[in-house]
Amino acid sequence: METMTVSTADGWSAPLRLCATRSGSGALRPVVIVVPGIGVAAGYYELFARALANTGHDVAIAELNGQADGSAPADFGYSTVVTQYLRAHIGAAQARFGGRAVVLLGHSIGGQLATLYAARHPDHVRGLALVGSCSNYQRCYRPVVRGVLLLAASKARNIKLPPGDIKSLWTALCEYPSAFYQDWAHVVRSGTFTFADADYENELARLAVDVLAIDIKNDWLAPTSSIDHLLSKMPAARVTRWQEPGAGHNGWILDFAPTVRQVTRWLDQIALDTAAPAPADPARLP
Repeated sequence: METMTVSTADGWSAPLRLCATRSGSGALRPVVIVVPGIGVAAGYYELFARALANTGHDVAIAELNGQADGSAPADFGYSTVVTQYLRAHIGAAQARFGGRAVVLLGHSIGGQLATLYAARHPDHVRGLALVGSCSNYQRCYRPVVRGVLLLAASKARNIKLPPGDIKSLWTALCEYPSAFYQDWAHVVRSGTFTFADADYENELARLAVDVLAIDIKNDWLAPTSSIDHLLSKMPAARVTRWQEPGAGHNGWILDFAPTVRQVTRWLDQIALDTAAPAPADPARLP
């Protein structure tokens, strides 16, 4: 797997992992860019990326700000990730793979960020594959989980929780800057992607791309009701639904065979346009 360093003018840098297919058909297909979930390092997706590349697709794995090998400025929110850091990753991946169209494959909150990027730059995204990605709106959860989310959104960082997925999510969020945490908390409370520095709701309503929405059986961090809520913001999207058999919110990444088969099937079904858009050069994107 090839690695290149992506950076922006504000001092952020991170590795971009690139997994080129050995199949000659890769040049006719979009580049799949994996956007990790919060607290999940890019390296964790390498086996999944290799398996997807073996189906004939070039794959890149972004590294979110401040995770694992990435560095980041002291403070940043959702919009900075979308308009600067994801943009830099996508531009670098397109430059490496000949300026082809991209499909963003987002996991968990990474799927939220990928969706917001597509809403802001629809001409640079051919499709979205969302795995365990939802709105996190508290009203979409059963009462106990709703209470935990609202408590977390109140920034009660001194609360001690027992081991489990929510502690991992809590810990990851607490390690993120205040602005990002506050944006996440706003989404939990309001169910909207309307932030102090950006309003994505109207752009989401106009977004007309192909979407593969994968919910994971018995995934209480991303229940079907919350996935439905995220998808409801994109009425113009062409949505395909599939349920992963139940490997877990993060477990599917290692138990990846069913997901690779479904993503490959979806990519083959969406009638991909071979005329790629211009490379998403970070210096030239609006």
